[in-house]
Amino acid sequence: MSDLPARPDLDQLRHQAKDLLRAAKNGDSVASARIEAVSDRLILTSAQLAVAREHGFSSWPRLVHQVQDSGLMGIERALVLTDTPALSVLLHADPAAATTEINGLAPLLVLLRRTTGSAADVRGCARLLLDAGADPNSHAVESGGRDQLTALFDAVERADLELVRLLVERGAKDDDAFYHACEHRLTAPYGGYRTTVPKTAIIRGRSERYSRPALRHSTRHQPVMKRSTRCCPSMGAPRDA
Repeated sequence: MSDLPARPDLDQLRHQAKDLLRAAKNGDSVASARIEAVSDRLILTSAQLAVAREHGFSSWPRLVHQVQDSGLMGIERALVLTDTPALSVLLHADPAAATTEINGLAPLLVLLRRTTGSAADVRGCARLLLDAGADPNSHAVESGGRDQLTALFDAVERADLELVRLLVERGAKDDDAFYHACEHRLTAPYGGYRTTVPKTAIIRGRSERYSRPALRHSTRHQPVMKRSTRCCPSMGAPRDA
């Protein structure tokens, strides 16, 4: 159970950690003991951990997450905290909430960009949003209008292939996300054994490799494709085409 005040101030907590570290380095035995209780290193992250533990949190990131979300309400809170039951209730009462922007972002993007929940909970919330009418091609225009980052791109960035597959099955399309997928390799199961393949093989159902040309900042790039002779139909084991 945390003992944060009703309206915690993150900047104040950061200053507490810095002051604690400074005091310990200046020879304050009490401050040193507080840090030594959680770490044998006299560094800022150790002081932050000490402050977090003293407030009832297992880590500094968890404390920060709690403080940042303390003022959230409604669907925004359900998305950031990946509270699937709460989100289900909210969407049942107001299905339009699945498509109503939150501070300029589509709800699906809020979920994928701001939550620190588990992969399974993120997928559960994403499925609820999509079932309620959320656009699988939700996107935000950034970098002064030069970049259009989509939900699919965010899913690739989260390295969750099941989430990527869910979005693609619901109609998500984004060549830039496919490029991004090729830049990240991972181990994926195929027919009872495991093989390392580009994420694009999972997304498109076949092993495709792309060589990426020198790219300018733009919303769309023209792919240079080199397709192998191996195919993975229906996510099954690879076989020769």
